[in-house]
Amino acid sequence: MDDLQFPVYVLMKDDGTVLKFAAFPGMQSYLEAIDVENDEYDAWDKLGRQLQLAVVRTGEQWLQVRVTSQRITDQEIARIEKKAKMMRETEPGQGFAGGSSPSRKPIAKG
Repeated sequence: MDDLQFPVYVLMKDDGTVLKFAAFPGMQSYLEAIDVENDEYDAWDKLGRQLQLAVVRTGEQWLQVRVTSQRITDQEIARIEKKAKMMRETEPGQGFAGGSSPSRKPIAKG
């Protein structure tokens, strides 16, 4: 996750919703471990690089994000950005390894 560039865009495959995360804690609070395990998300960083999401159980952190060598075009990332809903950040400790955080609300684009 060292060279990961935020924001990160996450596509929810079941309904086509695109979420935009400004930082890692928001991702870990909102995304659900079972959905990561079931490959329910596609994700890219701001440079359009495909991200690989995985579940690892190390203390409070359960989400692992790795940058892959695959990249989408600038046009594709611009299209994703237009669809994206910015996600609210949470306070440390609010996230749940299974998701269902109380702060799972998008904030208005402004």
